[in-house]
Amino acid sequence: MAKDGDLLKITRFNGVETFTLESASCRIWRDDDADLTRAVFELKGKAAVATLPDTCNRKAKPTWVLEWSGKKKLAQVLAAGAVLRVPKGYSDDDEYLTLFHYADDEPSDKNTVEIVSVTGKKVRAKLTGQTLDANFYDGSKPAMKLEVSATFAWNEDLSDGQVG
Repeated sequence: MAKDGDLLKITRFNGVETFTLESASCRIWRDDDADLTRAVFELKGKAAVATLPDTCNRKAKPTWVLEWSGKKKLAQVLAAGAVLRVPKGYSDDDEYLTLFHYADDEPSDKNTVEIVSVTGKKVRAKLTGQTLDANFYDGSKPAMKLEVSATFAWNEDLSDGQVG
């Protein structure tokens, strides 16, 4: 659903890159079999508003998927001010919980989803996290900080709510 003005901001060691969003969607549901509430937030970057000299030729359109599950009730997850944390990009079973794509797929860590508001099938949320630098995958540069404030279309279709 991404609205005009929704942006992905990437803070790198050498400056800030920003991208408009092509889409932003989420699935949030109660998994009664597992006694968990689950949420998946997905976004697709569209056009670069600002890039940096070392990445401008890539014409990147970043994507980011975050999967959360926890004991909170559905109403608690969908409440303004709710905070969902995904500390690491992999589960204990080595499955992706998050996936950020810039030039390569990498998990993101220290992820937080803050629900700002819920109106009908629209979820306004702020997502933050960090991942390896887009041009230095050897860890020689500080992690990129990711930040998105967007309106996500809430899709109740439960057909595929998993990252990996």
